[in-house]
Amino acid sequence: MSKLFVYGCSFSCAYLSNKELPPIEKTEGWPYIVAKNIGYEIVDRSNPGYGYNHIENCLNKDLISDKISKEDIILISPSYFQRVTHPELVLNLLIDDGIQDFHALNARYGKKMDEIVKINVTRFCLKINTLKELGYKIYGWCWSLGGLTEEISDLKEHLLKLGSSIIPAPDSRLLWEDWILDNSKYMLIPGKMLSDNSWTGDTHFSKHGHKAAAEQFVKFLST
Repeated sequence: MSKLFVYGCSFSCAYLSNKELPPIEKTEGWPYIVAKNIGYEIVDRSNPGYGYNHIENCLNKDLISDKISKEDIILISPSYFQRVTHPELVLNLLIDDGIQDFHALNARYGKKMDEIVKINVTRFCLKINTLKELGYKIYGWCWSLGGLTEEISDLKEHLLKLGSSIIPAPDSRLLWEDWILDNSKYMLIPGKMLSDNSWTGDTHFSKHGHKAAAEQFVKFLST
């Protein structure tokens, strides 16, 4: 049986941030729903909190180990393009040195957010184009570009050039975060966008959101 490989962060699994909410089983997450509907075996490599460094590293390890065939499907989300995590570093050692987490590390030593986003958008596009040229069935989908600055807005054009290799949100917009903030019924905890570009609630998928996302992925992969 062909396999569906899913790479990403908490938006690519049945994530539940609040333990007081009704549980969401793995099989209720969109990756499992999609795999079942298209008749593929699911291989879920997503991990909550991962940034693109970790996500691409997971994909690379599977590629170098020949775990992915040309008959399989790869779905990859870069998480937030501005999120930077480091598979080469040991988080507990950072904590011992007074650095709370990767966010604190990047806040202290990292480049400006716009520069980080640009770097990761470039890497994401090159990864998809390269694997597509090699004959792999790879598709990307994007959650957020981290803001509305002119430079970041221009990066959308690079992502849109991926054409049929990029999966849009159910309302055809590029960024799924934009869609879910306008459709809060699909949010784990419904909220809304605020004037400072923050939001209330929790934008992770609810059970209803996972079903809606799965429907979009299945529709796209079936065309």
